[in-house]
Amino acid sequence: MTDLLDRYLATVSRELPDDQRADITAELRDVLLSQIEAKEETQGRTIHRDELEAILKDFGHPLAVAGRYRKVQHLIGPEIFPFWWAALKVSLVILAGVYVVLVILRIAFDGSDNADHYPDLSNALLITFGAVTLVAAGMERLNLTRYLYRWRPRDLPPVNSKLKSQFETVVEIGMGIGFLLWWFNVIHFRTWLPMIPAQVSIRLGPVFQDLFWPIAAFVTFEILAGLLLLTRRAWARTHAALTLARSILGAVLVFIILQAGHWVAITGHLPKAGALPSMESGFDSGLRIGLVATVALLAIKAAFDARRLWRAVQDARTNAAP
Repeated sequence: MTDLLDRYLATVSRELPDDQRADITAELRDVLLSQIEAKEETQGRTIHRDELEAILKDFGHPLAVAGRYRKVQHLIGPEIFPFWWAALKVSLVILAGVYVVLVILRIAFDGSDNADHYPDLSNALLITFGAVTLVAAGMERLNLTRYLYRWRPRDLPPVNSKLKSQFETVVEIGMGIGFLLWWFNVIHFRTWLPMIPAQVSIRLGPVFQDLFWPIAAFVTFEILAGLLLLTRRAWARTHAALTLARSILGAVLVFIILQAGHWVAITGHLPKAGALPSMESGFDSGLRIGLVATVALLAIKAAFDARRLWRAVQDARTNAAP
């Protein structure tokens, strides 16, 4: 029966630290032999093999017994677990936003709604989970958790702050990047208007070429503002000021575009005489309505954004008062 004890101890010893293996194994042998002797003394006979197995099972699985002697008892400890959980939730929200943007861009590229053509989400989920876990485990092993606890209550977001959700922010950033790629002719979207014949081409009017760089700068500004909101959510006044600036600049830019009076150029060939000018006029009429409505909405939004900024400034002064 001693072979069971030897096999058990050998399995435990393989999982022990090298510098303590011999001493711990000898200590465990003495403990187990004492239990065996006590059992035999109680029964007045040598124990059977099944009884020895029961003693070893009660003592614990070899991996569990060896684990008691390891310095590291967990992958993520209780100190860093809340930060790991929060980081994981944020990462998954960001991943979901990126996935939505990729699906939208994929549909915009080729018009396919086949699920087989969508980006693979399962691998991204596994990689995200593994990366967040490895970073948290590494910080704990390197004793870097102390940096996570360096915070100030004054940096917490205000109680009544109305910020966009992280998912919404990520989608806006992704769509802004997609727009810039299209604006700089890096990617090409398919035609979304089924009523347009194949022999007809629609291009943006000269005003958009004249405002090429201002439009690119405005979209870049929106992307940077979104990234700041994603990483510094406690900066309430800064976000309120940036939101107001985005509304004002957007209204001014759209108003300038509105002054052109002509926004699309349609070329091609249609059997009916005068069809192209009529189509072009129809597009311009629709765009005029849309641009006027956009300017009005942005102006109204700027008024609300200004009120929100004023409140954020007043709250900051109140909180700073002794």
